[in-house]
Amino acid sequence: MPKKNITNIASILGLLENIVTVVGIDLGTTNSAVAVWRDGKPELIPNSLGDLLTPSAVSIGENVVQQYCPNPN
Repeated sequence: MPKKNITNIASILGLLENIVTVVGIDLGTTNSAVAVWRDGKPELIPNSLGDLLTPSAVSIGENVVQQYCPNPN
């Protein structure tokens, strides 16, 4: 992305942070992350374990769920 576009996006987010909370979610194929725009820059939000990245999990079918989560209750 050209630097000019990044600067414009940062300016817009800077104006918005006084009005609303801007949250970004990156749903990656390996890891996922969540950030909030604060003080002119993105701030990653740690998960419940304190990690900034959470392993992504994609499942197709009940067998896969049982394989990785044998006792979900």
